[in-house]
Amino acid sequence: MPACAVVVLAWNNLADTLECLESVKRLDYPNRETILVDNGSTDGTATAVREQFPQVHVIENARNLGYAAGNNVGMEHALEHGADYVMLLNNDTVVGQDLISNLVEVAGQHPDAGILGPKIYYYDDPNRIWYAGGKWRREHARVHHVGVGRLDTGESSEVVETDYVTGCALLTRRPVVERIGLLDPRFFYSWEDVDWCYRARREGYRCLFVPQAKVWHKVNTGLGGKTPTYWYYITRNNLLWLEKHHDLVLDDRPYRHFAKRILGSLRHVDLPSREERWRMRRAILLGLRDYAFRRFGDASC
Repeated sequence: MPACAVVVLAWNNLADTLECLESVKRLDYPNRETILVDNGSTDGTATAVREQFPQVHVIENARNLGYAAGNNVGMEHALEHGADYVMLLNNDTVVGQDLISNLVEVAGQHPDAGILGPKIYYYDDPNRIWYAGGKWRREHARVHHVGVGRLDTGESSEVVETDYVTGCALLTRRPVVERIGLLDPRFFYSWEDVDWCYRARREGYRCLFVPQAKVWHKVNTGLGGKTPTYWYYITRNNLLWLEKHHDLVLDDRPYRHFAKRILGSLRHVDLPSREERWRMRRAILLGLRDYAFRRFGDASC
């Protein structure tokens, strides 16, 4: 069996991390290593994991490096120690026992598959879909999950090509990382997974959705929901992604759709208080400013 490394990135949320690792421990794929990358947690995550999961290799970052750079630390360790596949997994997930077995099996059947993703459900509503593939929507200049919010009644049951695989749970091969490189740390949080998939596709790899593999996700616990910080990164990184994958001179439509959507958000903010609306608008404007001034990576809103 090819060697697979499971990289779990954690930034606080100790209880979620422990539950995630307990589910990873029950995976039926034997040739695997689990790597916990502690992204500067302040709640004793690293110590607790070492005590309760001695078989897990723990790497401690001195500070929060973000999703991209934090996962890069885990991937570099995995590849240096002989991993053929790397599974990136959010710490606020619980996985099906045959998650990796299904993904690796499909990868073996499709040599051109570079990045593969499972069907992902809401943790609090275990039969309701959160991700069943991903689509780029030019008319809104954004990406969206296929099937989000629908009860799983058996549709989305075939392995299909997808525009992107969400970074919540994805599997990639060693040759893909060696060819396209690691995640782009400029994103810090959000859009780095879409960027990675498009870079892989540019090199001739396909992204596949594998519904037999299943994960349950505690959606948006990492930033506490759609906070101003969330809106900042979504705005700034959406523009960075457009810059990398859509030539403004050749086709300005995605940029026009983005501008229309942002103006709509600034005008019609569906939040209960004036203070919350102002904070969200301010975060969007800061995202636009920092993109214009080329300020990427970590930010505080």
